[in-house]
Amino acid sequence: HFYNSTSTLQRKVVFHMDTDGITKIATDAADLIYEMSKPLIDEGMNLRFEYSPESFMGTEMDYAVEICQAVLDHLHATPENKVILNLPTTVENCMPNQFADMLEYFIRKLPSRDSAIISLHPHNDRGTGVATAEMGLLAGADRVEATLFGNGERTGNVDIVTLAMNMYTQGVDPELDFSDMNKIKEMFERTTKMPVGDRQPYAGKLVFTAFSGSHQDAINKGSQYMKESNSDFWEIPYLPIDPADVGREYEPIIRINSQSGKGGAAYIMEHNFGFDLPKAMHPEFGHIVQVETDRVGKEISPERVSELFHQEYIDVDGPYYLRKHAFRRRWMPRATPGWPSRAPSSTPTPSSRCPARATVPSTPSSTPSRRRRWPASPSWTTSPTPSPMAPTPRVWPTSCSRTSGTARSTGAWACPTTSTWPPCGPSCPPSTGPSGPGTGKKRSPAGIRRLCRRMPAFFSAFPADFPCFSAKKSV
Repeated sequence: HFYNSTSTLQRKVVFHMDTDGITKIATDAADLIYEMSKPLIDEGMNLRFEYSPESFMGTEMDYAVEICQAVLDHLHATPENKVILNLPTTVENCMPNQFADMLEYFIRKLPSRDSAIISLHPHNDRGTGVATAEMGLLAGADRVEATLFGNGERTGNVDIVTLAMNMYTQGVDPELDFSDMNKIKEMFERTTKMPVGDRQPYAGKLVFTAFSGSHQDAINKGSQYMKESNSDFWEIPYLPIDPADVGREYEPIIRINSQSGKGGAAYIMEHNFGFDLPKAMHPEFGHIVQVETDRVGKEISPERVSELFHQEYIDVDGPYYLRKHAFRRRWMPRATPGWPSRAPSSTPTPSSRCPARATVPSTPSSTPSRRRRWPASPSWTTSPTPSPMAPTPRVWPTSCSRTSGTARSTGAWACPTTSTWPPCGPSCPPSTGPSGPGTGKKRSPAGIRRLCRRMPAFFSAFPADFPCFSAKKSV
């Protein structure tokens, strides 16, 4: 293999020659190589010569045809003994489709096309080495020179792994064995001391890994379809080839992080641990895994996914457990000293201080009620006089209206006739609780009515025109 640069830039800057001088460099080298090889050829050795017009993309196509044809003549190329014409994209200074047009023109104009093997030598200066090679093959090239994982000058040459596997996915056999990609990768890293990127096509650690929830769900459904249909074709979304074809395994395909969805966790449980989760269970368990990944802030392993599954569904001590609790204090009414704990079964003794009680029977029953417990209140069963612990007298208005005078100014209630406490003895309901005696708060007519409704048996003995009932009727 010999070469010399033919581009307009190097002719002017490096060699300071015209096209004839550059051609003479190439033909003189061809004559020398052929002369040195003639004894070996005469002995029957099969030698293949190769010539490269370096910087082919920067060379006029007509001149490229001229110099390459001259080299073919000096090497005595024939259809039986072909010479490789290797056409480099040395610094990749044009787009892949432009290179394809240039190559097609070169092939069509080359007189001894049947005596040449058209080869490509793409570099990757623009990051389109693979595209340039693929376009060149479509334009008529027979051969490609490439390197493992794109190793080479500057940004490297075209990656032979990517190029060959791309052909494989399109149904073209590259006749290269990549069935044990991990072994090839290990050898490359050991000999070159350069790591292969995690996202290197076909060989990187993450190329068959899905983090996205929608991708994981589609892969999971595709795997189910392959099992159910027994298809002869590879039909799983987001996986262009079967990972097993390059020595990879199914287990690492789906990995769990904060972007994962319900399908990823279900896939891990089925393919790693044999748990075929019902469809309705996917969202619930997916949420459990999502919470864990958010908590740790990184990817979690399949083993951790299995632990979460066992904690939630298998290692359960009982049907229920207390997750949280709280204590809350509620206000309860305070009992007023001196009032009986039970209401009498009959009407109480009337008080002579209240004319409204003149028709009330005077003999109370000594048998307490067994069915209802009444709140403690000032005593009126034993004596018509106020209890020594009775509160400040309150004005009891007719029809539940506020009265004037001193009682009103204090916000109190009292009997409209006697202006004493308790008002009318047992017939006027006491104020208890937060609006009761001594609190400085007033009981509203609505509160009086509610209290009256709670004590129907107690007030049934009083006349309808009694003040409390008058308040009830005024609603």
